[in-house]
Amino acid sequence: MIWFLSFCFIPSLVFAAGNLRSAYFKSSKNKYLAGQAVKKIDSPNLISCCQACLGHSWCTSANFKESFGMSSNGNCELIKQQFSPVRDKAKLTDRPGTTFTRKMFPKDCNSLPPHLPSGVYIIQPLADEEPIDVYCEMAIHGGGFTFLPRGLTRTLHAGLIVNALFRDRKNVLLKLKKRVDLSESYTLIQPHPNFAHTEFGVSVNSFAGYTEPINAFMKDYILLGIIPASTVRNGSEGFISNGNIIQFSNCDGTPHSYFAFFPNYNLEPPSSRSNAGGIANIWRSKAIAITYPDHSMPDEFFFLTEVHFGGCGTYSSSDQWTKYGFNATAIGIR
Repeated sequence: MIWFLSFCFIPSLVFAAGNLRSAYFKSSKNKYLAGQAVKKIDSPNLISCCQACLGHSWCTSANFKESFGMSSNGNCELIKQQFSPVRDKAKLTDRPGTTFTRKMFPKDCNSLPPHLPSGVYIIQPLADEEPIDVYCEMAIHGGGFTFLPRGLTRTLHAGLIVNALFRDRKNVLLKLKKRVDLSESYTLIQPHPNFAHTEFGVSVNSFAGYTEPINAFMKDYILLGIIPASTVRNGSEGFISNGNIIQFSNCDGTPHSYFAFFPNYNLEPPSSRSNAGGIANIWRSKAIAITYPDHSMPDEFFFLTEVHFGGCGTYSSSDQWTKYGFNATAIGIR
């Protein structure tokens, strides 16, 4: 099967259902997806058919049959079912004069044109899987950060999605929300100078290479691993927060070095364990207020947050935070 980019490929910014959608279409000539049409309309050309699909949030692809004879319009069939080249290959049949075209979204926020505003976008990290809603931060620290939604923890192939999105493994953008006025601040997390060559790890419902979160009984979480358990040692450890070195002396080499982000779907009370001093407070003090946001980030992107470092570092969860007014954190990767 030979794919080509049709003349519908030019990214179009469309506002629909509260989302910003930048999409293009990938097409196959003389092919027809059988048995999937939801709506049929007259369309003068393939471009018009693509535009019609782009105008419906539920439309994922279309069949376009060229006009013949005296007719000025071809036939455009809009399709709702997400097409997978692997799963649905048998449904894609040969039909001369017909073009099958499917809607494609950018794979991540870093693929969006840099002039676009921050906000909720639809992206497609895995070409053969359904697209997902994410928050794209397009202004802070060069932009292109993809903020992960709470629902990702229950998404099929969540680990593969994160692996596809996380390529800049020494820069993670965290946003913090205040409990009272819901205002937001941010901090860019980077490796500690003693671990300048150590990349961060981000995983979903897994702590492989790090240590298990205290609140793992909540089942679903995203883990930002700072220093792998195999690399932790006695001495100065930590990370950089907005250019400030946040460190402690790991007095006994205990391998805790992570942030964990919990949707807490069942509203379970977090662990009562508490050691909220030290770097648990210091890193939040370095957050910079976002005074002129393009959009406020929806609640779907903020998590109950656990911070655990050391051996003589800190443990806290965001329900215990009292300083600076923050009570939830969001994680953005690129």
